[in-house]
Amino acid sequence: MRSSPSAALAAHPHILVIPKWWPNVRDPQLGDFIRKQVQALAGCTKVTVLLVEADPEAPAHLEHVEADGLQVIRSRYHASRSPLTPWRKVANLIGYWRAAMAGWRMVLSRRGLPTLVHVHILVRPALIARWIKDRYGIPYILSEQSSQYLDGTYQRRGPLFHWVNRKLFADAAGTTAVSAWLGDRLVKLGLCTSYDVVPNVIPGMERPLPPQGAPGQFMVVADLVDRTKNVSGVIRALAQVVANGVDARLTIIGDGPDRAMLTGLAQELDLVDRITFL
Repeated sequence: MRSSPSAALAAHPHILVIPKWWPNVRDPQLGDFIRKQVQALAGCTKVTVLLVEADPEAPAHLEHVEADGLQVIRSRYHASRSPLTPWRKVANLIGYWRAAMAGWRMVLSRRGLPTLVHVHILVRPALIARWIKDRYGIPYILSEQSSQYLDGTYQRRGPLFHWVNRKLFADAAGTTAVSAWLGDRLVKLGLCTSYDVVPNVIPGMERPLPPQGAPGQFMVVADLVDRTKNVSGVIRALAQVVANGVDARLTIIGDGPDRAMLTGLAQELDLVDRITFL
């Protein structure tokens, strides 16, 4: 029986976090919920973040920075843009692995050997964790927040991808999911037999709530990636509500690659005076 993540944290004071998603210049909202979880964790124990990033417009780069109160080893590789898909995937996997190994060496030299690895979202970060486990005997836990297991994306992947996922889950010391809904789907897909729910961290909950506002005021907080968040659907729904004579307004808090498209949609549907982007 696998040990629970909470037991592992109690016994291991230095946690190496390897996330798949993390806020960046092009998408400042990407993985912000992961960063908030890691910030909460850093308040109780020693934490190091190993961030491996792809950038098709910049050369490889390795640095140790303190950002948002976290010690971050940032290792960047030059991503391939080859139109030949097999070559591009192989080249980027090699680039990712080399960057990860360079980052790992900096983790050892600057922060010391970790005693637990915490992976946020498969697959590549978990491959690094599995290598660390094989080489150093350090256990890893997996945290999943991806909607790919809920929207059918995972099921459409090939047998090799499924086998790798099942192997990485099976070798983990524990699994967490952001919700019971997601955790139950992981179990149904045969990726794990049990899990713990670790919800997103919401800063400021210690402050009292403001007075209730006027009816018809709605808010969306999301990374503006419409393929997965469907903020455009919310905007279109608002247009229908307004067309039926309801006085409704929407505040959208977030950023991401589809912000300009969503702003344009609000203009197209004549909702500029009813939608505020923050």
